[in-house]
Amino acid sequence: MIYAGKITIVKSPLNWLILSFLFLGILQVIGFNKNLLCIPSTVYQYPTILKILDILSLSIIFLVIINNFTKKSQINRLLTVIIFMGFTLSFLCILQHLSKGGNTFLGIKPMYARSKFFGPYINGNHFAAYLGMIVPLSIGMGLAEIKKSKKLLFWFLGIIMALGLLFSLSNGGIVSFIGAMIFLFIFLNSRKSTQKGKWIIAAVLCLVIMGVIWLGVNPIKEEASQLFRFNQSESFQSRWPVWKASIKMLKGNWLFGTGLGTFRYVFPKFRPPGINREFRYAHNDYLEILLNTGIIGFLILFLGGFYYFRNILKKFYKRRNPYIIAISCGTITALFSMLLHSFVDFNLQIGPNVLLFIVIIALTLQILKLRNENKDSSPLEGEGRVRGNNLRVYNIFLAGWQKPLAGGITAIISVVLIIILIKPARATHYYNRYVIARSINNEAISNLEKAVNLNSLNALYRHKLSLEYLKKKPQNKYIKNSLKEIKQAISLNPTNPKYHLTLAMLYSQLVNWPITHRPSNEDYIKLAYQEFQQAIYLAPNTSYGHKNYADWLFAHPTKENIEKGIAEYRKVLTLKPKLITEALELCYNSTQNYNLLSEIIPDTADGHLVLINYFLEKGVKGKSLKEEKIILSKLTSEISSLKDKRAVYEKAGQVYHRFGDFKEAIKVYNKAIEYGLQKSWIYHNLADSYRQLGKIDLAIKYFKISSNLDKNNSWPYFSLALIYQSLAKEEEAKTMWQEIVNLKNADSDAKRIAKRELEK
Repeated sequence: MIYAGKITIVKSPLNWLILSFLFLGILQVIGFNKNLLCIPSTVYQYPTILKILDILSLSIIFLVIINNFTKKSQINRLLTVIIFMGFTLSFLCILQHLSKGGNTFLGIKPMYARSKFFGPYINGNHFAAYLGMIVPLSIGMGLAEIKKSKKLLFWFLGIIMALGLLFSLSNGGIVSFIGAMIFLFIFLNSRKSTQKGKWIIAAVLCLVIMGVIWLGVNPIKEEASQLFRFNQSESFQSRWPVWKASIKMLKGNWLFGTGLGTFRYVFPKFRPPGINREFRYAHNDYLEILLNTGIIGFLILFLGGFYYFRNILKKFYKRRNPYIIAISCGTITALFSMLLHSFVDFNLQIGPNVLLFIVIIALTLQILKLRNENKDSSPLEGEGRVRGNNLRVYNIFLAGWQKPLAGGITAIISVVLIIILIKPARATHYYNRYVIARSINNEAISNLEKAVNLNSLNALYRHKLSLEYLKKKPQNKYIKNSLKEIKQAISLNPTNPKYHLTLAMLYSQLVNWPITHRPSNEDYIKLAYQEFQQAIYLAPNTSYGHKNYADWLFAHPTKENIEKGIAEYRKVLTLKPKLITEALELCYNSTQNYNLLSEIIPDTADGHLVLINYFLEKGVKGKSLKEEKIILSKLTSEISSLKDKRAVYEKAGQVYHRFGDFKEAIKVYNKAIEYGLQKSWIYHNLADSYRQLGKIDLAIKYFKISSNLDKNNSWPYFSLALIYQSLAKEEEAKTMWQEIVNLKNADSDAKRIAKRELEK
C-alpha cells in the first residue's frame, strides 16, 4: 500500500477499543501520579508487558483480516480451513477414545486423571471451547451452501466435532454447546429466510445423540448428571471459593486493577484455606479482566463489546442475502458459545482459543458488509461509504517524498518489534537449557546469567540465579551476588512470597558467618524475621510460608522461638495435614520433649491417631525403659482424648498388646468387638493376649475366628499349631502346619517352618 501511495485502513467498531485498552496497559506499566490523577503501576511489569504484546499481536491479526479478507471467496477459504482443522482434531480424538489406552495424544497426557478425551490440549475444557466455536461455523456454512453435497459435508463435519466436544467431558463445554445450539435455533427462527434451518439443528442434534450412543453414553451420562447437582460437583467446588476470594482483590485496586497478567502473582494473598493447588487464572475471564484492569478496563471492554454486537446485529437484520444471513448466524453463535464458556473458565488466556475468537470477530464484520451483486466484489472499492452499510475507510495519500519516509518508519518499527520479541525468546532458550543441565553448576550459572542479560525484567530468572550462586563454592565469594539477585527479583516482583522466603533463609545463613566474611554488619536475624513475616503476609493460607518460618524458629530453639514454632506448625497442619509426621519429628528433635508434641497436632481423631503411631514407633525404637514408660503414659492420655470409640479401642488394644499389658489389651479388644470391629488381626491379638495369660481354650477359640476372617493369613494357623504342639496334640498341629503350606500367599517364614515341622 505504501508503494502505491495510499494507505487504506477500514474503520471498525473496535478500533477505539483496541487503542484504549493498549493505552491502559501502557499506563499500567509506567504508572502515572500527577496532581489529582493517580494511576498505580502494575504489581509486576513483565507479565503486563507480555499481555500488551499479546493484545498488540491479536490487534494486528484483526486489522489484517478486516483490511484484506474483503471477498466472499477469501472468507469461504478461511472458514473452510478452520472447520477442517477442527474436524481433523476431533476425528483423531474419536480414534483416541476408541483405542484401548486412549488417555494420551501424541505423547501428551491430560491435566486431570478422569479426562481421557481432550485432543492436543492438556486441558479438555479448552479443547471443548475451541470446538464450541467451530461447530456453529460448520452448521452455518452448510446452511449457506447451495449444493446438497457440500451442505451434507459441512453438517457431517459439525456432527463429528460435536461428538469430540461432548467426549471431552467438560461441564462448561457441554453447557456452552447446549446454550449455543438453543441460541442458534432462536436466531435462525428470527428470520423468515432461515426458519427452515432450525429443523436442520434438530436433525444434527439427533445424529449427535446417536453418535454418542454408538461411541458409549456412560461417560457423558455421568458428566451430565453433575450438571443437575452442579453445586456439589468437583469443578464448581474448586472454583466457587476462588471466585469469592478473588473479589477481595478489588479492594485497593478497584479502579485500575493490579495489572494485566498479574492474577497468579496477587491471588496467593487472598487464597482461602483448603485450596492446595496453584491458581494461575481466575477460571472466569470476566472476573479476571475486572481484577487485572479494574473498573476502567472492564468498562472499556463492556462498552466496546456492547457497541460491537449492537453494530453487527443491526446490520444482520438489514441484510437479505441468504448466504450472508446463514454464515453470520454461525459466526455470531460461535462468539456466543465462547462468551458463555468464559463464565466458568479462562479460554481467553489460551492462545489458539483467543486467536480463533478474534478471527471470528473480524470475519463477522467482513461477512456483514459483503455486497449482494457480485460474490467476489470488494466492499472497499471506491472511497467513503460502502453501498449497503455504514462503514467507512480511512485513506492516507502519500506524496513522492512521503513514500520512502513511510517505508523507512515502517521498517524501523518492524526491526524494533523483532528485537523486542527475539530477546525474551532467546532468554527462554537459555533458561530451558539451565533446567535441562542444572546439575552442572558452571553451566547452570552461565545459562542463567545469559537469560538475565537478555531479559532483565523476568524475576524468576534472577531468583533461580540467586539460588545457584548459593550452591557455588566458596560461598563467601558468591554471597554478594546471591543477595543482589534475590533483592532485584523482589524489586521486580514484590508479590511472590517464595522470593521473600529465599531472602529470609539467606539472611539466616549469614547469621552464623564470621563477621569478616559478611557483606555488612546488619542485624540479619531481624532482617530474616521481617522477610518471613512478609512471605506469610503475601500468602497467609499456604503452608510453605508458615512451615519455613517454623523450621527457622526450631533451628534457633529459644523458649520464645519454640512457642512461636509450635503455633506456626499448628497453622501448617491446619492448611496441610499431610505434614504432621514431619512436624512431630522436627519438634521432638529440637526440644527433646514429648509433652510439647500434643500442642502441635490438630484436636481431631486423625491428629491423635498420627501422634499415637509416632509414639508407638518411638517406643519400639526406644533404648531405655524410662523413655518407654514416658511414651506409654503419653499413649494412654492421647487415646483417652479420642472421641471416635472404635478408633480408640482398636488403637488402645494395639498399644497395650505391644507393651505387654495383656489384661488391658483383652478389655479394649473385647470393647472394639462390641462396637462391631471384625478384623482378623484384632482377634489374633486378642487370642495371643489370652495365650500369654495361660487361658489356652479362649486363645484357641479366637485364633480360629481370626483364621476364618482372613483365609490367607498364615499367622493364626501358625499360633494354633504351636499351641497344639505344646498340648501334645500332634494331629491337630499337623493339620495347622498343612494349612499354612496350602496357602498361596502364606508368609515365607511361616511356610518354611511349617514344611520343616511336617518333615519331622
